[in-house]
Amino acid sequence: MKAPVGASSVTLGPWDMMSSLSKRIGQGLKYPEVCDWANREARVIISNDKGFGKLVFQGRLPNRGVILLRLRDESAANKVRVVSDLLAGYEGQLLGHFVVASETGVRIRPLPRSF
Repeated sequence: MKAPVGASSVTLGPWDMMSSLSKRIGQGLKYPEVCDWANREARVIISNDKGFGKLVFQGRLPNRGVILLRLRDESAANKVRVVSDLLAGYEGQLLGHFVVASETGVRIRPLPRSF
């Protein structure tokens, strides 16, 4: 399936990621649309928007996994480093989980049953 307009592809090792969807959320793309697209593509959502956590746990928004980045340094280089470290150390624990990653640690919590 083709990526939504405004998204670009990023490859990090064996992982293929789509970026720039967050820009469209403020322009009318809603959280459920992001989750629907990610579900169709069997993708884990990576975001720095805490709104996904609220919707996943309180609203039971179906998804395959969410990685919430809680970073002091929001530079692209730091995001790539944190996500690279996360993938290297926790690759098998991302699907079906809500992951909070920072420069100093990782917390992993199972998602509510939605599939």
